[in-house]
Amino acid sequence: MAVTNTRTFVSTRDEIIRRAYRNMGVLAYDGTLDSEQIAEGSDTLNTLVLSWQNQKIFLWELQDDIQVLVANTSEYTLDADILDIHNIQYRKDQSDVRINLVTIADYKNINDKKDTSAQANKVWVDKQREAIKLNLWPAPENTTSIVSNGGVDYLCTNDHTSSSSNEPGTGSDWEDFWEVTTETSLGAWVTATGYKSDVIRYTKILKTQDMTAGNDNPAIPPRYYQALEFGLAYKLSFRYPQADRVGLNIEYQRELKRALDTESETADLIISPM
Repeated sequence: MAVTNTRTFVSTRDEIIRRAYRNMGVLAYDGTLDSEQIAEGSDTLNTLVLSWQNQKIFLWELQDDIQVLVANTSEYTLDADILDIHNIQYRKDQSDVRINLVTIADYKNINDKKDTSAQANKVWVDKQREAIKLNLWPAPENTTSIVSNGGVDYLCTNDHTSSSSNEPGTGSDWEDFWEVTTETSLGAWVTATGYKSDVIRYTKILKTQDMTAGNDNPAIPPRYYQALEFGLAYKLSFRYPQADRVGLNIEYQRELKRALDTESETADLIISPM
């Protein structure tokens, strides 16, 4: 028996759209979609993917990130490609302390929002249309130290006073105090200087990449393809009276549940006698 020894199958945007129209009975197997049907399918497909994200389905889009701090500044705007964040922590000297989420009302009732008497322990996550904003309280006392040395940028990971032994990239114990970073440097490293490690760490959910071209691949695991195809067919069926809307929705929910069930964590159950 011949096998390909390849495991690279992926669908494109237009292939998913064509299968959705076939599932509705609108397109024959050898039929061709017109430009209006492609555009309609593309818009609906991207909307469906976004609705899945709002249900926290795309857990593989999770990434850890940091927010560098500026002394006496409480508000920070995150990147526009972030859909949501959680597990927000204040890190100093490589120790993390959880920051409690508060409502807008709780945050507005704080009188001295520029207070720097303590490490930030509260945050209001303001989910605006353009981007998410973090509002910390108390405001950070220190600015995150980011320096350049030898053409490389470094983030401070432990508070210290600089010396030749901890010079980033060259000192004998530099890795105890610095890590290479993609964050923007605030200036060149200098000796006999106090550097601070205060930073916010969080887990972010990234927006799924748009599918705008016919050969774009969905940024989702293949096990969700069937759910995506039947879900798209169901959403489009409202425009096509001949489609079996009820049947499509049943298949959609069944395939989505099957895919979601594979996301559940499993472990062996071991029962020991007392």
